[in-house]
Amino acid sequence: MNALKKWADDSNSGNMPLIFRNIFMIAADVKNDVLEDGKLVRFIANSARNVVVYYAKDDFAMTASKIANIKNKTVSRRMGMTGPRKMHKVPGNVYKVDCD
Repeated sequence: MNALKKWADDSNSGNMPLIFRNIFMIAADVKNDVLEDGKLVRFIANSARNVVVYYAKDDFAMTASKIANIKNKTVSRRMGMTGPRKMHKVPGNVYKVDCD
């Protein structure tokens, strides 16, 4: 995500070209609202035809990450455990797959 953001920021347009057919976010250790409007969504969703998010509620690594981020005063659900927070707020090319 940050590499795509840096690339877009360094270009004169500030936008991402369509360079990927698919982006697979598997056990993504990021906040579960990162694909919502106003976040980094345009750098991810605009650079791919499809964005597929795989998640599982029983992924205990995500629980550990949530606990580890308490020291940074960040308590947030992780996308790898819950999927996108609100599907109606993510672009239409984002799909979620529950792997429970």
